[in-house]
Amino acid sequence: MRGFSPFVNLYAVVFLVGGAAWSAWRYRNAGPEHRGRVVGNALIAVGAILPGIGGSFTRAGYVEVLYVTELVGILLIWWGYSTIASDRSRSIHSNQELTIERSSD
Repeated sequence: MRGFSPFVNLYAVVFLVGGAAWSAWRYRNAGPEHRGRVVGNALIAVGAILPGIGGSFTRAGYVEVLYVTELVGILLIWWGYSTIASDRSRSIHSNQELTIERSSD
């Protein structure tokens, strides 16, 4: 099972961290009015990578680092989500616009 774990974790990192970083990059290129979405996605990407870094320290014998990185990571993810949720700029993704319009009815 331990041999399979890195592949699952790598898959999660690629999609969660990579997706948030890619989204931040796309919003960055969309203009300055999307600054909140850029910052929020960057916070989510950093927050998502921290538990993995803590896990690496745990394997090296520093178990306490995992708890700190998990706490800081979840706080950064929450902060990123809150930043994106409070941003009132229009989304660059058409499917998100439809969801927002339907929920406001």
